[in-house]
Amino acid sequence: MKKSAIAVIIPSYEPSEKLPTLVAALRRQISNPIVIVNDGSKPEKYQCYFDQLESTPDVVILRHKRNRGKGRALKTAFAYCLLKEFSGAVTADEDGQHLPEDICRCVAALEENPDSLILGVRSFQEKGVPVRSKLGNLLTCRVFKILTGQTLSDTQTGLRGLPAFFIEKIQKVSGERFEYETKMLLIASSLNIPFKEVEISTIYEKDNTTHFRPFKDSWLIYITLFGESLLQLFYFFSSGIMSFLIDISVFTLFYKLIFRKMDLEYFNMSLRLLLSIVLARCVSATVNYTLNRNFVFKNKGLVDAKSLLKFFGLASFMVLLSYILTETMLALFNSEKAVLTKICVDSSLVCVTFLIQKFFVFKPSGKSGKV
Repeated sequence: MKKSAIAVIIPSYEPSEKLPTLVAALRRQISNPIVIVNDGSKPEKYQCYFDQLESTPDVVILRHKRNRGKGRALKTAFAYCLLKEFSGAVTADEDGQHLPEDICRCVAALEENPDSLILGVRSFQEKGVPVRSKLGNLLTCRVFKILTGQTLSDTQTGLRGLPAFFIEKIQKVSGERFEYETKMLLIASSLNIPFKEVEISTIYEKDNTTHFRPFKDSWLIYITLFGESLLQLFYFFSSGIMSFLIDISVFTLFYKLIFRKMDLEYFNMSLRLLLSIVLARCVSATVNYTLNRNFVFKNKGLVDAKSLLKFFGLASFMVLLSYILTETMLALFNSEKAVLTKICVDSSLVCVTFLIQKFFVFKPSGKSGKV
């Protein structure tokens, strides 16, 4: 079989005989390099399993002196893959949940889709799947959908195919344990990398041991999910505040100074208010689009007409809404404090604007699909 530049990565901590069995089965089916990371397993009890693999062709064993977590083990393997200039890597678990043929199928899928993130997805509708696993995957999939707008069948799978360019992006990202795999998905979504799903066997054996800590690791995963969105919201607010200050400054300049000095018969207060809002929003919207596209939602690159039209369509709608609400509030309270009223109105529209921009204007273009 022709040798591929895609490596198979297997993080390993306190393995069983399933590890050498898996490697032997893989070696019979593919000639790809296999990178195993011994994540601080106790040598007196577990070294024998790694010794069995020393003489296996194209198998490299990397070692941690102490247990550092799955995320760190993956990053150690990723650094090796980048050093060897592999075109990509497929990550797999050692505990028997991933069959050799499923791993090989993910290797083939990555070869056929070198610009995508491959996910080996399980069916949680089959008999024998623990209720905790069903609920956990359902919840993380729903949260991921809400936060990114993308639908995935299995967000917790450890069987993944990653192209080299994506490995470079995530190799130094923070995360030492299982939350690192969650960050992979969030980063792929933010970079508009397509997800390709490969259906694999669903295996849950009663005697399987897991190093997943239900409370601590679940907490880290959900903190990662919500933390990324809260950080994005913070950047959005920062961008909004900057644009808001520009908007108010330009509005004040026109409303209080320039237009006020125009002694024209038809230039009444309502027209002066409308023109001031429109001109201010044109300036601030241009700044806001640039900041949000490149730094908040990270859709970097050439400006695309689609998002530009959506953004300024939204901005136009918000101008009209801001005008109507400001005019209504001024009339309702018989007030002439237009600047203060506009500040209150625009502040109330911030969260609505964020959601529309996130899920409509700058929605990730990367799609998920079956292979």
